Amino acid sequence: MNAALLAWPMALVAGMIAPGPINLGVLALGVGGRPGSAAGFAGGASAGDVLIAIAILGGVSLVDLSRDTSALLSLTGGVMLITLGTAMFIGSSASHKRRGEAIPAAGAASGLAVALTSPKTLVLHLSAAPLLLDETPLDAGQLIAAAVTVAILNILCLAAYAGGGAFIVSGLEAERRGRALTCIAAAGLVLAGCLLLFSLPMVWAPTRAA
Repeated sequence: MNAALLAWPMALVAGMIAPGPINLGVLALGVGGRPGSAAGFAGGASAGDVLIAIAILGGVSLVDLSRDTSALLSLTGGVMLITLGTAMFIGSSASHKRRGEAIPAAGAASGLAVALTSPKTLVLHLSAAPLLLDETPLDAGQLIAAAVTVAILNILCLAAYAGGGAFIVSGLEAERRGRALTCIAAAGLVLAGCLLLFSLPMVWAPTRAA
């Protein structure tokens, strides 16, 4: 069975529950953000999500041909680092621009930064799918590398999410910031739980055949 076939439904589930653009979009809409941008974020879909999903599915399909778990971890880890790094860079740049003056480019950049936080759970799902189907156990070194990679990616995911939330809060009036921070913190706890839950199969599944 090709891992990509299992990856599609897992990706759909991840897109529906990932506390990325969905939660931040609803938050922005509820506390007085830009209605148009917030509505788009609340839908959970963006061009960035689609492109990254296509790239990951293609990569997973190729790796599945060789059943090389080590290559899979390297591939997904590299894509995650590049994606999250880009999101945080764009979000930071937009935040600095907005402090100086409100320009359309800053709004577009912030939208991209928030949208790019969605593939975090998507990639975790897609990277876990081949491992669930691969009965080749990892040796001690590979298992440690997998665990460390997952931990680093989860930390970066939370950092990217916090960065997107901080940008939204920075544009709110003082009386609305408390409510916004509460919502972001609550959604962040949900995100942390989801990341932990979806990360376990990446490390646990390859050990079942050991």
